Amino acid sequence: MTDAIRVVIELLESPHGPGIGRLKITGWPHPPQETTFSIKRNQDSKSLDLQGNWGPREPLPLSGMKQEGDALTGLVGPRIVDSLLASRKAVYQGTLQYENVQAQATLQVDDKIQGSKARAAGATSMAMGGELILSEEQLRTLLEHDATTQEQPASQESPEELQRRRQEEQLRLAEEQRRQEEQRQEEQLRLAEEQRRQEEQGPRKARARRRLFLLGSSLGVVALLAAL
Repeated sequence: MTDAIRVVIELLESPHGPGIGRLKITGWPHPPQETTFSIKRNQDSKSLDLQGNWGPREPLPLSGMKQEGDALTGLVGPRIVDSLLASRKAVYQGTLQYENVQAQATLQVDDKIQGSKARAAGATSMAMGGELILSEEQLRTLLEHDATTQEQPASQESPEELQRRRQEEQLRLAEEQRRQEEQRQEEQLRLAEEQRRQEEQGPRKARARRRLFLLGSSLGVVALLAAL
């Protein structure tokens, strides 16, 4: 059933930069670790999952949220933020449930929040496990990932140039494979020819030995006759 609890659900800008939002739920009195949360997109009634995809309703765990006054707060990662920002005109409904108590409210998305593509290090879409709320360790992993990426020189190549380079590399590998196959076939032909010659030489050597034997016998008979 739907409880008379009045809640406010907000996705706010976080101090950790684009792609990381602060989920704030005000007025919900039940423990977050025993509460499930779902986000429905009103335009087609599909719900958001932990991978940032829209589909059948999937209850999302709220474990990890902290109590701040009369509100619960917690950080959510790029997959959730980017999915919610994909359409600024979309309307989302959040549903909270604890046992048989349920409350609903429109999810209010802060205009200031930005998607992960606005990060200096580019889009951050790392999989963060099976929780909606980022732990301190997961947040640290995200920030360290960004720092590492920032240290690497950014590619100046356009998508067309990257595609052309990939095609050239594929052609090079195909040509190399073709040469190797030709060399393998040539080696097989050489071995087959060598075996054929050896097989032909066998009978010839046998015939030559017989001729030498007969010649030696003949010379021996001649020598014997001459001695007489």
